Amino acid sequence: MKQNGERLRATLVALNALEACVQREMGAGADYRAALQEIAAIAPEHIRFTKVQLRDGDGDGDADTALSLTGYAFDDGADGLDRPLERFMEALEQSPIFADTRLVTVQASSFEQRSGRRFEITGVLLHVPSELLGAGLAAGGERTP
Repeated sequence: MKQNGERLRATLVALNALEACVQREMGAGADYRAALQEIAAIAPEHIRFTKVQLRDGDGDGDADTALSLTGYAFDDGADGLDRPLERFMEALEQSPIFADTRLVTVQASSFEQRSGRRFEITGVLLHVPSELLGAGLAAGGERTP
């Protein structure tokens, strides 16, 4: 039993060293948790997502991570000056962890018996070093548009 425990510890040490080496070689990576926190923090209440997709590039560590958001923006309850989709796009464009955000499609539609606009947004999740995220320079803030 003692030998098995020692072998498991040695294997764990080797795996941790390998993981550290891979992270060092790949450089700063995309932080998916930070991306989801940022999206949640900046999305107005009248936005409903049907798909949130983050896709890594070719795996060489320098490739961008593609962002794709699909959903519905409901204008009910919003006055003419408060357009949730437009506010969300502005917030995405101002976010320090997203780049090249584009409203690809938008069309009148309905969802859950509410009229609104169906949209698709694409962009890039920037590879921000984790020490910057920890310093509060990117996602997780108390920002609301």
